[in-house]
Amino acid sequence: MGGAALWDVIFGSLATFIGAWFSYKLRGNEFLVCVPPILSNAIIIPFVLRYAYGAKELIPFMMLTVGIGEVISVGILGTLLLKALKPIRGKLFADAM
Repeated sequence: MGGAALWDVIFGSLATFIGAWFSYKLRGNEFLVCVPPILSNAIIIPFVLRYAYGAKELIPFMMLTVGIGEVISVGILGTLLLKALKPIRGKLFADAM
């Protein structure tokens, strides 16, 4: 509905699902929990960019740039957010526990 290519909707959602599922499996390790979404997006999204949107850059270059973006947003900022919310975890997620 937002104008994204069908392949982006399918494979972008798949990349997110894979990252989330493996993160769930690693939820006990706060340092490794960010690795699955970084890897799944760095591997899958460049192919979406190439074949759904016609990006001309080389796949390995796009893997690098998408990976860098994921490291910054998920690896660094996400880990900082996780650490910042940890002291109030019981108050925020009391119903989920």
